Amino acid sequence: NRPEQAKQNAQATAPRMPVNCSEATNAASTPMMINRIRATISRTQLASIALAITGTVLVSGAHDPAAWQVNAAGISFGLLTGLFFACYNMMGKAAANKAIDSWTAQFYSFGGAAAFLLLFNLATDILTGATPLSNLTWLGGSWAGWGWLLLLGLGPTLGGFGLYTMSLNFLPATVANLIATLEPALTAIWAYFLLGEQLSGVQLLGSVCIFTGVILLRIGNRNGRLQDNAFQLQ
Repeated sequence: NRPEQAKQNAQATAPRMPVNCSEATNAASTPMMINRIRATISRTQLASIALAITGTVLVSGAHDPAAWQVNAAGISFGLLTGLFFACYNMMGKAAANKAIDSWTAQFYSFGGAAAFLLLFNLATDILTGATPLSNLTWLGGSWAGWGWLLLLGLGPTLGGFGLYTMSLNFLPATVANLIATLEPALTAIWAYFLLGEQLSGVQLLGSVCIFTGVILLRIGNRNGRLQDNAFQLQ
C-alpha cells in the first residue's frame, strides 16, 4: 500500500539525508555570510542558489515528511554541519586572500580537528569507564580495513578538501560552494553504478536542478567578465 511504500522510500533515503541536507544549508549559509560582509551576490548566483537547494532537497528526499520522521536527529546534525562548513568556506577564502598556502591552511585545520577528536574520545572513554582510546583501534589486525580507511583519508577527505580549499584561490566563495553542491547528484549517480541503487524520477529532477544551477552560474560568470571587458575598453 502507499503508506508502507512511503515508509520504505523514507528508510532508503534516510541515510543520505543528513549529508545532503548539510549541502543545502551550506549553499544557503555561505551567501548570507558573504552578504553580511557586504560582498556582491548577483541575480544569477541567487538563481543558482535556489536551484542548488531545490535540487539537493529533491535528491536527498527531504521533501518527503516521512523521511524526517525516520531520521530527524541525523537531519538536524546535517543542517548544523552545513552551517559549520559555510564557516569553513569563509575562513578558507580569508586565508586565500591573505596568500596563505592552501595546504598549509588545511594542515592546521585538520591538525586542530584531529587534536579535538583525540581529546573528545579520551574524555568520553574516561567518563564512561571504557578503555582509553579503544575506539581508535577497533579495526584490530584487519589490514584490509586499515587500507580502506587510509584510502578514504587520503583520497576523498584530504584530496577533496585540499582541492576545494585550493579552488578558493581562484573562485569566489559563493561560486566554489555552488559548484560543490554537485556532490549529492554525483553521489546518487555513483550509487547507481556501484551499488545498484535506483534513482527515482524526483531524484533525477533534483539532479537536473543542481546541474542547471552550476551551468547557469558558469554562463553568468562568463557574461559578467565580457561586460567588464567591454566597460574597460570604453
